[in-house]
Amino acid sequence: MKNWSLCVVAFGLLLSSSGCLALWRETSSLGLVLLGTIRQVDSIKCYVDSQGIPVAEEPYIIPEFKEFDCSLGGGKQKNCMKLTKEYDGEMLIYRNCGELEEMSGCETNAANETRCFCSEDYCNMATSSMSTSVFLTIMVLILSRLA
Repeated sequence: MKNWSLCVVAFGLLLSSSGCLALWRETSSLGLVLLGTIRQVDSIKCYVDSQGIPVAEEPYIIPEFKEFDCSLGGGKQKNCMKLTKEYDGEMLIYRNCGELEEMSGCETNAANETRCFCSEDYCNMATSSMSTSVFLTIMVLILSRLA
């Protein structure tokens, strides 16, 4: 990534010495846009929750997950993860950045821990039952006011 920056700056300096300052600014801006685009393709953003949420309460809780760019600190994760495991006799759901290799779907190991992987930004959010319940509640309220 640094090589592209140097090329754009060097090209801009060459143009600026010939009096094309406006063109240099456009070239630098284009280079920065391209660099931002390249970086976004390589990174994924996930929700992170290291405390865990009880499985039974997940549809009813609106937790405040931390939004995290998994590429920070040199991370190269390709997906987000949602882990369900037992802690102190209760099943909890944890969220974090996923694995280095591309993975999708869920797998359960011998310790009864289920890991689910997805590869879109913030895809490890709460289950869809929460959004379905909210949608149905809103629809009922709207229909009751129309009737």
